[in-house]
Amino acid sequence: MNHKRLGFTIVELAIVIAVIAVLTTITLVSYRIIRDQAADTAISAEITDVTQKLVTHSIANNNKYPVTLSEIGVTPSNGTTLTYTPTANQKSYKLIATNGSQSFSISDQDRAPKKCNKTVCAP
Repeated sequence: MNHKRLGFTIVELAIVIAVIAVLTTITLVSYRIIRDQAADTAISAEITDVTQKLVTHSIANNNKYPVTLSEIGVTPSNGTTLTYTPTANQKSYKLIATNGSQSFSISDQDRAPKKCNKTVCAP
């Protein structure tokens, strides 16, 4: 008896489907991580840019920060919310940038933006 094999067995097909499912899962998880890192980088860059403008304004105005961000021509990028809180004497500030679920904060005492969670990032 000479039987010629014409296709794949069920076991072979199941293995191929399982491998494809594992690769798809790995790809989706990696994509999500990369997307979150890109969002973090964009928010951090924006808050750093605004901080540089605040420091420049402070130097030019007797070490006083502006009352509002619009005084220094800051408009948030698409999807980003900036919460700026200067002290009453305008000698210090806190700035929070939020985009989606990511938030970063910085104050005049910080050297770099800090990623924050919901409870730590309150103004």
